[in-house]
Amino acid sequence: MVILSKGWCSIVWSSLLIVCWSKNEKNLVVNPSGIEELPLCKNNTFHDESDSFEVIYNFVRPQFVLYFTKSVHKPGKGAIYKYDQSKQAFDLVNLKTPRSTANLSIVVPIGEKMFCLSTEDNLAFYINEDLQVEHEQKLLPEHEYVPNSYYPDLIARRHVNYTEMGSHVAFSTNYGKEYNHNFTMINKYDWVPKRRNIVFLTTGKNLTIYNIDKNDTYFVLSNVDDYKIAQTQLLIIQSTNGTNLNITIFDTEKSTHNLTHFPALLKIQRVKLFDYAFDRHYVILEDEHSNTCLWSPTDTPLYFVRKACCHMNESVEMESNFFINRNVEGTIYWNHLNDRNEFRTFTSTNDGRFWFQVNIRKNDTSQHNIATHFNFKLHDQRVVPDNLNWIDIQFGQVSNKTITFISQNNGQHWSSVPLGGSKIVFLNSGTVILFVAHDSRTVICSFDGAMTWFNYTYYKDNKTVLYAGKLPDNDLKAVIVTRDSLTSQLNFDILDFSNIFSISLNKVEFECKSDHYMEWALPRFRDSCYQGMSVLVRTRHPNVRCVDKMTEHKKVNSKCPCTSDDYACRYNYYSFGDECVLDELSGINEEPYKCDPGSHYAFYQAGYVKIPHDTCDPREFHLDVINNSSDLCVQNEWTDFLVLNSMNKIYVSQLASYGEYFRKQIITEIFPNKKASLGTPIAFDYSQLLIYNFKNNHLAMYPFHNGNKTDLYYLEDVVVNMVYDSALHAIIFLTTRKELRIVSLLTNFQQLVSDNVKRFNIHPLTRSAFDILQAYIDLEAKRVFILNSNNVLMIKKFVKDITDLQTFTEIPKVTNFVVYDYNLYHLVDGDLLYRNLEKINQSVKLTNDVKFDRILLHQKSLISLRHQCQNLNCQFMCVPVSYHKVQCECPPETIRSDDKCICPKEHPDCLLPHCTGFPCKNSKCLINNVQCNGVDDCGDGSDEIGCTHKCPKDNHLCQDKCITKDTVCNSKKIVVIPTKPKARKLGVGYIILIIILICLAMIYPSYLFIRWCRRRFYQRPLSLNPSHHLSQMELMRLLDDDNDLYDLS
Repeated sequence: MVILSKGWCSIVWSSLLIVCWSKNEKNLVVNPSGIEELPLCKNNTFHDESDSFEVIYNFVRPQFVLYFTKSVHKPGKGAIYKYDQSKQAFDLVNLKTPRSTANLSIVVPIGEKMFCLSTEDNLAFYINEDLQVEHEQKLLPEHEYVPNSYYPDLIARRHVNYTEMGSHVAFSTNYGKEYNHNFTMINKYDWVPKRRNIVFLTTGKNLTIYNIDKNDTYFVLSNVDDYKIAQTQLLIIQSTNGTNLNITIFDTEKSTHNLTHFPALLKIQRVKLFDYAFDRHYVILEDEHSNTCLWSPTDTPLYFVRKACCHMNESVEMESNFFINRNVEGTIYWNHLNDRNEFRTFTSTNDGRFWFQVNIRKNDTSQHNIATHFNFKLHDQRVVPDNLNWIDIQFGQVSNKTITFISQNNGQHWSSVPLGGSKIVFLNSGTVILFVAHDSRTVICSFDGAMTWFNYTYYKDNKTVLYAGKLPDNDLKAVIVTRDSLTSQLNFDILDFSNIFSISLNKVEFECKSDHYMEWALPRFRDSCYQGMSVLVRTRHPNVRCVDKMTEHKKVNSKCPCTSDDYACRYNYYSFGDECVLDELSGINEEPYKCDPGSHYAFYQAGYVKIPHDTCDPREFHLDVINNSSDLCVQNEWTDFLVLNSMNKIYVSQLASYGEYFRKQIITEIFPNKKASLGTPIAFDYSQLLIYNFKNNHLAMYPFHNGNKTDLYYLEDVVVNMVYDSALHAIIFLTTRKELRIVSLLTNFQQLVSDNVKRFNIHPLTRSAFDILQAYIDLEAKRVFILNSNNVLMIKKFVKDITDLQTFTEIPKVTNFVVYDYNLYHLVDGDLLYRNLEKINQSVKLTNDVKFDRILLHQKSLISLRHQCQNLNCQFMCVPVSYHKVQCECPPETIRSDDKCICPKEHPDCLLPHCTGFPCKNSKCLINNVQCNGVDDCGDGSDEIGCTHKCPKDNHLCQDKCITKDTVCNSKKIVVIPTKPKARKLGVGYIILIIILICLAMIYPSYLFIRWCRRRFYQRPLSLNPSHHLSQMELMRLLDDDNDLYDLS
């Protein structure tokens, strides 16, 4: 190598390109460059014909940095360069080794040394910080060599070509002189971080952790499918029944093997990612429903809580789409697919409790949002100094260019750098920020915290920027490495900014004084308070040019009021809006746990857990909770909440134990999938975060927040109203023909409940209800609630006989209400009001800002019945027979035998009219998207019979065309199931006539008793969803004036 020239750069500065990343509104500041803005520039040029360049940092010795070039197409053209602090210049490194270093293919930092390897010469050796060659060794051809990153004397060797029988791996403990430790049939192996141990997995599925020094195996586990390593943590993956996975964690630092705890009903199919930061595990799992979810513990180690979920293709690489900010605890990022199947970046500053989309702004005023997402593989932890951990740098693709984005307020706001720059460099705690623009000709600098930018055009068109970074010896020096494609020149340009911050006369650096700094609160989600404390950041005032010598820029301020940021959702709960709701995968079916005041469980509140335990008290969050209240004991508590509708908006509000309200009631708007139409019949599954929507004769399913729809059924009739029943996992809907139907989402069979129905109401409580406009009977509290057509809510009481009703109170102007024990929530003129029916006789207004038109009560206590139904695998319909038990039911024209519905011989296809989708020959009913795609979905091949042609497996045949599986075929019409209504009505009429005659002949001929007789006996029992309290009245048809009501309790 020949040094061509060394000298001072001739520099030409032009004015300006400006952008602001502060929390204030964007402003443009023009600051013409002068001689005082010019850094000193020194150039080193070398002739280098290589085609690859990288910078190798030694993390143990930060001053030990090598600049390494190599050539893939021209062997023998590589080199190593190093910055000489004494000369303040770059030198070509000439290593004292018998063979040339021009053929080096790998240089990696190992402990305090660098490991160099040449596959061309079959040579490997170490070099120390003084560039002395050590431990040279000859390599075997077609072998890979993997040194231990922390202990350079440990090296592993394996043949690059190995079969299904595994490979032979040998280990050396003396820098490769001898390989005495040999293992065979190895499928996978890794060095254990920070330990002199090796972990390997054999072809026989045995996991072994082996200590090299002691020649000892200290951990062995059989039947292991795979493992993943994150720092000192080893995630072990095992199959449980051939399809589901079980994961455990081995702590290599403590040498402990620990079980992990997930909700009982979670079935893990794939482990997509494993990471570890701030003593907390993060794992991304795919379940049996292809949901990809992030799980992490909250208060209790290894008890995992669901933090976020999305539907993601198996081919999506998680390493580039998930990121933990290791500088700021609790800050994580995840790329999610939006409605247009495009990735967008979401972030959380409280460890997954709340998520919001990253706000990326352009550096001009014409367009504020940039359609991109971050590629976390490009993130470089070394860019931002450790003492500036509120600053973050990420990269994204815009118009096929890699754009640098910067945030200076803990990820709250992001901006692209001017001219789409990349390779950003921070000098002296951000006193100088510089980068190279995409045109590779312009260097852009800022001296005031990115408020004002100066652009500096220096490089020619034929120069390519390879690297820009900070020099290790000086806090105000940067180096920019470029290559001239015409002359094969490699240029190292050293920019020295110390003169800009020097006192003119004596060239002494002007250091920042205490009054040159400003303080501001480190922002978090919603405000600056986090875990009961606010953090103040001290940064140099942008208008003062001084050298920042401060080592610690953050300090903890006094305590601040607790917010919902301070509360994570505990085990078996997950975050839904601002609430912690019971995870339906928990499988919990218990009554609330009661405990004495002052016990450990007094730190818990309705699904929340206090983190950390010595700062924020959850009683500050909901102010009405008192020390001796059992509300604080919720180890096995349900999380109940109100669902409130206002125009086309949906809100949720958590309730305390037993349905009581919080004095500081928090109502949070949630944002469902925009593709679902709130103006058409719609139903919500809040436990699975799904939306069911009827539109254009299709019943479709949407993910709650983002994602495309999936058609479920084609319905010939128009649906006017529908609800989702969480206990049955079914949709109950009313058509324009006045037919009330129920379709099971488990079996796809449907049943006509009754005809001539004008409206219906559903109560997901263990009570029974009648309707005028709305009605509710509480047999335990002996209360009857009737909302009449004049919007007067009449509350009546009885002692023993329901016929003897006594007026309790009346509330006017009520449009909707729900009841939970003695707690009444009702809407009056759009306002949400509360009344305690045992203590007060007046309503308390809970809201002021939003007007609501509908209120629902969502309880989790029925959710576990769905999983009982799934386990039963009913052929037709699953129905509850008590509060805790379900059973399979069949239509009346069939015979039930061992939970199977058998058609009589004279009607062998009696189940066919009940099928809402595609009827299989074996009596299964599938969603109508399975025909002629080469997959035997029915199990008997009947969905692949009579095909005019075959479709791909991700399509299906519909009307002789192949369409995607997210659209169902509408060629099959739903058959109306005859119920013989006339004969049934006639029989019931005779019964009513006899009953009325008997009642009139009695001494007690009062109107209430006649009405009671009429209501008691004029009913159609249907054992679809029996009530826990009134099993004979689970579904009633009440003829009250001109109103027909169907109520499913």
